[in-house]
Amino acid sequence: PAKTRWRQKPSDTLLFYKARYTFFMDLSKSILITGASGYIGSHLLHELITAWASDIYCLSSSWKKSHESPYWIECDITNRTKVFEIFQKIKPRYIFHCAALWAKTTQVTFSLEDFLRVNAFGTQNLVDAAIESNICEGFLNISTAYEYGPKGYLISENTDFSPQGNYAISKAVWSM
Repeated sequence: PAKTRWRQKPSDTLLFYKARYTFFMDLSKSILITGASGYIGSHLLHELITAWASDIYCLSSSWKKSHESPYWIECDITNRTKVFEIFQKIKPRYIFHCAALWAKTTQVTFSLEDFLRVNAFGTQNLVDAAIESNICEGFLNISTAYEYGPKGYLISENTDFSPQGNYAISKAVWSM
């Protein structure tokens, strides 16, 4: 599988490419990362700071603040009113949606409704706020390979969805 790579480009622009998808970001514009205290979000935050991005806002419901970004906002993305207020205030141009509800162990169980509330309806709140703000230039939703079923085989853009379990179903809702 292709790896995600970040490369600094001239004139304060960051090039993002994965597989066949490429886009440029103006690092002087505001960036919003949801789930910035999680695994993917924290690594993304580090890469953006390393690339000298300026206004990086981090949304997190768990509020495990990193020392790297001064702009941390505590917010549950299922709170539609608060999400819209935040978008009106910070006016993000680029959104990296890394937030998700997932179970780290088999000992923790969530219902399908719990997963859908965060992973589907929370994502809908972010998309709606981005559309209403009318200034968003890019929205990247981080998803999961679990949408395609059990591990053990290669997947591509042409692989059919076969989500197994509540987490995978809730993430597949936005990819279908």
